[in-house]
Amino acid sequence: MLSKSKMQKILKEIYGANLIDRQTLDRLFNSSEKEILGYLTSFIANDSNWSGKANKDDIEEIQAELNELSKDNNLVPLVSVMIANLQNATAGDVLQARISLPLIKVAQQQHRMIDNVTTDVPKLLSKYSKLQAQEMSNNHKVPPNYDELLTKMIRNSWDEAHLSINRDINYTIQRIKQVAKQAASATDDNLNYAKRIDKILTGGKVGNGASGRAQSIIRTFASRALNETTFASYKARGIQYYRFLALESNTCAECQSMDGKIFKVDDAAEGINRPPIHINCQCWTVPIENTNFVSGS
Repeated sequence: MLSKSKMQKILKEIYGANLIDRQTLDRLFNSSEKEILGYLTSFIANDSNWSGKANKDDIEEIQAELNELSKDNNLVPLVSVMIANLQNATAGDVLQARISLPLIKVAQQQHRMIDNVTTDVPKLLSKYSKLQAQEMSNNHKVPPNYDELLTKMIRNSWDEAHLSINRDINYTIQRIKQVAKQAASATDDNLNYAKRIDKILTGGKVGNGASGRAQSIIRTFASRALNETTFASYKARGIQYYRFLALESNTCAECQSMDGKIFKVDDAAEGINRPPIHINCQCWTVPIENTNFVSGS
């Protein structure tokens, strides 16, 4: 079996900056916040009428941006709704479209990260499995079509990850729109819309917010991708047992209680005895050759 430090290094490649660029996501959300506040502040300062007729040039400008974004198939569900909303648009509709655009661009970056995971995790796992196979008996060697098998397996979770990104960004957009409408229509200067928008996007002092959820979606998909391909690997190589490993120093109590336990590959169930056990789970498993075990021991 590979050493714990070697496995931690592989996990770092999967969950680290190479695949999940936290700084990029934070920067994009911060930039989006500035754009959103700029549009909203300008709308309020100009005393614009929410229900008033929208400027034709503004509508055409936004439609051009949306048409460009619609070339990305992953964004079509988000973009199509916004294009429909611009028919007979009011000034308020145009403002809502403007403040949505930066967040759709954030979603675009998230989709690209998912595509990177889909491409890179099978490569990393294939490299790891080939190293591991050198230490195991001949009947557990890597099959010839191994890389193709891993890539096919990971795509089973691919669509759900993209749907999750769009659902969460749409949820964030709807919350921002609600605040924008209240701020643009309010006579109370103490609404503090900037603070409310910051809390939606970053979570404020508590953290998390839309930025934190975005990272969780990608990290959880990376874990699911890693573990699904790992178990596809076990079955392809005829491995019957595996050991659960909680490799991180800050592992939760639930995963820590599973650390070191051995299970049958055929008994594996995600969230019960196969990672990911929970959102942001970074546990893994290793194959076991000796079959003189009781599953769950």
